[in-house]
Amino acid sequence: GIFGRLYQSLGLCLVGLYLGRKGWQTTIPELQWPLRRLVTGGLLVCIAAAGAFGLSFWIQGGLPPRVSWSAVVYLTLFDVFNLALTAVYSAAFLLLYLRPRTQRLLGHLAPVGRVALTAYVSQSLVGTFIFYGYGMNWLGEIGAATAFLLALAIFPGQIFACQLWLQYFRLGPVEWLWRSLTNGRIERMRKTADGGVMVLSLNRLV
Repeated sequence: GIFGRLYQSLGLCLVGLYLGRKGWQTTIPELQWPLRRLVTGGLLVCIAAAGAFGLSFWIQGGLPPRVSWSAVVYLTLFDVFNLALTAVYSAAFLLLYLRPRTQRLLGHLAPVGRVALTAYVSQSLVGTFIFYGYGMNWLGEIGAATAFLLALAIFPGQIFACQLWLQYFRLGPVEWLWRSLTNGRIERMRKTADGGVMVLSLNRLV
């Protein structure tokens, strides 16, 4: 439930903070062998977690009661699977990006990465509108194939929107809000004539 999402999100933020402070993003070409091991190890963890998940489901004859230790174990296995799969996706993407043949193609995703938080929030808003009751209420009404086709339609639109936005602005709207609150000053998003960004201090407003 809400607690699983809380500790997963916090944990991923802490991992990202650690990697950023260690400067791993500047040494990716040197990490090809560890990345390959991460893909292999992550896949093994995924298989083990999925196997334990299925075995638990088979032994209990279905999902466990929501309030039980069985549910804790069940959901923890699900979280482990998700985190391992995230590691596999990330490492595999980096390995593909290091190849000259695929680097140019994957480079089109760079604008989405620069405004990743905005893209994530906007994707969530679109998704909840499609699947939740206040919108189209398609949750449980469409299959995985239709959902995949929807994703193929939505994400390219996001790529285009991010590219267009970054022609005029340095930060995404959610990134702007996050950075302004973090730094205690209002940052102007619009690019200046030289491509920089103008900053307005809160001190000047008070």
